[in-house]
Amino acid sequence: MLTGLFNLNKPVGPTSFQMIHRLRRLTGVRKIGHAGTLDPLAGGVLPICIGRAVRLSEYLMGDVKVYRAEITFGIRTTTDDREGEVIARQAVALDRAELEAMLPPFTGDIEQVPPQYAAIKVDGRPMYELARRGQTVDAAARAVHVERLTLLDWQSPVAEIEIECGKGTYVRALARDLGELAGCGAYLTGLTRTRCGAFDIAEAVSLDVLEQSPDWRAHLLPMEFGLRGWTRVDVDDAQAARVLNGMTVPWPLPEAGPALVRAHGPDGNFFAIMRADSAHACLRPEKVFKDTDADE
Repeated sequence: MLTGLFNLNKPVGPTSFQMIHRLRRLTGVRKIGHAGTLDPLAGGVLPICIGRAVRLSEYLMGDVKVYRAEITFGIRTTTDDREGEVIARQAVALDRAELEAMLPPFTGDIEQVPPQYAAIKVDGRPMYELARRGQTVDAAARAVHVERLTLLDWQSPVAEIEIECGKGTYVRALARDLGELAGCGAYLTGLTRTRCGAFDIAEAVSLDVLEQSPDWRAHLLPMEFGLRGWTRVDVDDAQAARVLNGMTVPWPLPEAGPALVRAHGPDGNFFAIMRADSAHACLRPEKVFKDTDADE
């Protein structure tokens, strides 16, 4: 049963679903998903989950992400990126020091209004569908976390900015809001995701390489790779049996320990995600991966 993860380097152009479609043809496995969509405009790290590993996607999507964004000032578009129509042009009077001084207010826990062309549903319909019909949606601001913004280069009117952020952050909206603060507008002209949790672009593999490889399975990573930053606990046979039956395992826990850990059985293999219950000094099974789970 084929199970594992791919650290895929998605090119600019195709959708994330098109990447999955090609992987299904390559592997012969239907049960494939990704951990965090990349728009066609964006390239870079796209974690792919195969077989049982699809059940990890909710945890991988919450990981910290790092992007390199190219933002062009002086232009506003309907989509806040280069795929939209230009709706305004304005001269740019901005130097590097002024741009760097604009970044701190956009870090930390901030409120962000999603772009009009977003997949968020309003009254049961994705915002982008309503936008294509000419409807303007007053989307509510959402809380997101931006850990860091670093200005890498400024060649007016184009800035290259590295962004470290949490789940749900729209880089397009960040470009738009920086442009509004600058008073001249801005839009996203390029985006590369360089890291998503344990997945780094330095080790990512392209789908073309996988398709041309005589042994593409050599690039398949074990499930625990995506959780390698988590605390590992090793259980014995009796404890593993309890976990497989959905029972808690007594375990001494520090009060400030991690909420979730990955459990490995006596054979050393990862087989469960456990939630720490410090009040009762035990680990509770949250997700168990059995050999009998269907992969295809």
